Amino acid sequence: MTWDPPASKDELQAPLERNLDAWKAGSAFAFTIEKKEDLTFVGRIVIRQTSSPDLWNIGFWVHPEHQRQGYMTEAAQAVVDFGFSILGAKAIEARHAAWNLPSRRVLERIGMVEVEYIPQGFRKRGAWVPEFRMLIRKSEESPNPRRLPQPTGGTPAASAPVAPSSGAAGLSTSRGN
Repeated sequence: MTWDPPASKDELQAPLERNLDAWKAGSAFAFTIEKKEDLTFVGRIVIRQTSSPDLWNIGFWVHPEHQRQGYMTEAAQAVVDFGFSILGAKAIEARHAAWNLPSRRVLERIGMVEVEYIPQGFRKRGAWVPEFRMLIRKSEESPNPRRLPQPTGGTPAASAPVAPSSGAAGLSTSRGN
């Protein structure tokens, strides 16, 4: 079972508007992952606040052509660092379908551990899909703060987040173009 892509660009408008509204509200930050050398689209990652103010959740998707190349591990680590150092998270969780071992490996590589098995995690095409919840807690030794880009483009303000500069992938925000 894989992700179902949108049938048209029109289907992307409402999610884009929700992403921009959430960014402005400070409740979720969605990023596009691109190759640094040629800006090829690699995937998407988001960090969003949960009902607990100290707990944030990440979710991600990588285009099949770019899987198993380390891009998502690099992006997930950058977003977790952002969550701890900029958003003030005390813990960050992620969930993955029980069959999705590559996503589990990404989460394990960034230090997450399994904390819960959820037999009825989510519904897909009318059937329940079991999932695991994984978690990482902020350590006493905080990562160096990294600043990530604003969603509107242009020159970021002095207090605006900027993307991490190391590695092969870069993070950018959703834009309407």
